[in-house]
Amino acid sequence: MNLKKYKVDQIFILRKMKNTDREFRLQDDYENKPIYPNVVEKLFNTVREHLTQEWNGATSISLESGMLL
Repeated sequence: MNLKKYKVDQIFILRKMKNTDREFRLQDDYENKPIYPNVVEKLFNTVREHLTQEWNGATSISLESGMLL
């Protein structure tokens, strides 16, 4: 995916593995990399912090316009 046209602040990598591993995933001896709990916790805290901060009236503006911006 080309992210140049999006405003991306952070990318969280839940499994530390290469995309090239996909060709081996169906093999019987393939070992799936674990999801790293510290990355999930960081993602959770980042989202929680964003959702609990003061939005300075953005909710009322969105309700008036009918769009979330």
